[in-house]
Amino acid sequence: MPHHVDTYWSFRSPYSYLATPRMVALAAEYKVEFTIKPVYPIAVRIDGFFKRANPLWAPYLMRDTARVAQINGLPYRWPRPDPVLMDIKTGEVPSEQPHIYRLTQLGQVAAEMGRGLAFVSEVSTLIWSGHTDDWHLGDHLAKATARAGLDLARMDAIVVAEGARLHEAIENNQKALQQAGHWGVPTFVHQGEPFFGQDRLDALMWRMQSTGLKHRDNPPVTPEFLCGTWRLDRWELWRDGAFSRLPLGERGTGVLIYERQGRMAGFLQHTDWHKAPAGQKPASTDFFAYSGQWRLEGKDVVHAIDHASIGAWTGQEVRRAARRTAADGLELIAPPETNAKGQVNSNILHWRRA
Repeated sequence: MPHHVDTYWSFRSPYSYLATPRMVALAAEYKVEFTIKPVYPIAVRIDGFFKRANPLWAPYLMRDTARVAQINGLPYRWPRPDPVLMDIKTGEVPSEQPHIYRLTQLGQVAAEMGRGLAFVSEVSTLIWSGHTDDWHLGDHLAKATARAGLDLARMDAIVVAEGARLHEAIENNQKALQQAGHWGVPTFVHQGEPFFGQDRLDALMWRMQSTGLKHRDNPPVTPEFLCGTWRLDRWELWRDGAFSRLPLGERGTGVLIYERQGRMAGFLQHTDWHKAPAGQKPASTDFFAYSGQWRLEGKDVVHAIDHASIGAWTGQEVRRAARRTAADGLELIAPPETNAKGQVNSNILHWRRA
């Protein structure tokens, strides 16, 4: 049975946004379910909160959230518009709010439909990533909702028809958060124990692993899994479905580095690359290096190469199917290619975490 985590979450909380990619990755890798419990942000939940807050609170929050985003390689900017209409200088929050009640109630609808995590992931990225101004206009929100597997028009109809019930459900979430032992977001509650803040996910994982948390069968490759340094075990060339040879030799080496900020670099070297005759350069296939941007698209990792020792690669996108293997390994599989003899060649690179 999967572990369950009640997750108290707000659309106006930068820390909720910053925690969400990690939650998505953990839910993909482990048998854990994050049940989203939307709450209204503290600005509308606690009257006068920002009027009484220490004047250093907001500037520090701005600095810290930008720092956390940078550490984790996440795009981040304060939303335009802010989900909560307020006077930043005075802390005054009008009772009439054009965005936050709708957003939070949509989050509650998504949670009731079993798509809470997917919805808050897509919508918070829309709002907080800085890639979209006027996220509330046009079809931005509808497209984000569709990426979560939901229909915005249908959800908005539920909000209009059942607004009072949804408001009560959200207030019940807020009461449950208090009863669990905290008031802020994100707060993760597992078996009655609260873990407050995006920086407490490691503590939550430690607790769940102590109570038998298991990996999922055949977990996908996620950004969190991919980031770091990998060393080459071997490069295999398969021809017409049968193993053919090791292009880099028995002791060929390689290093592959993925950074959270989206940069990557790779180096591959033949066993005997240094043994070229005097005055003769090693073949391009004996040693090559490349770097660029990386991204995941479904089950593929895409390298957008901007520097390469093989000139033809510069400016190209190299796509590899990515697959996790036993013992925390990684396979990168190139698309099959047919040579002049009509033979189908497949290249598989096996990596282990450094």
